[in-house]
Amino acid sequence: MSFNSMKKIVYLIISIILLTCQLIRAQQADSIPDTSKTNNLVLLKVIGLESMYYAGAMLIMQNTWYKDREVVPFHFYNDNKGYLQVDKFGHAFGAYVESYIGYYSLRKIGVSKTNSLIFGGSLGLVLQTPIEIMDGIHEGWGFS
Repeated sequence: MSFNSMKKIVYLIISIILLTCQLIRAQQADSIPDTSKTNNLVLLKVIGLESMYYAGAMLIMQNTWYKDREVVPFHFYNDNKGYLQVDKFGHAFGAYVESYIGYYSLRKIGVSKTNSLIFGGSLGLVLQTPIEIMDGIHEGWGFS
């Protein structure tokens, strides 16, 4: 991987971290809205924007992170020695942040606590699984 590719990846990671930090607040003071008044238009907008963002992020990742890697049959990779579990931590933390944002976004627009937990809470798994699969089909990486 060239220096310019690594530089782009570092910029992408820093951008994601900075954007995520703006969205997360510890101990929000405002109250959760009434769930009997779910705003369906806002819900559809949130789903649409999130889908476009995720598709764009996956496209960028395919053209930067995996650009110089050959596609190989699906395989597993134990990264304990090489990356000291940092890859696993990154995927787990990413899933946590995505689920956190998903849950509180749904609560903010009036979705019930149960549905917010089901759909928002599982968002991290839904968004991280394709990334693990992409790791599993590219040389030098692997599903871990």
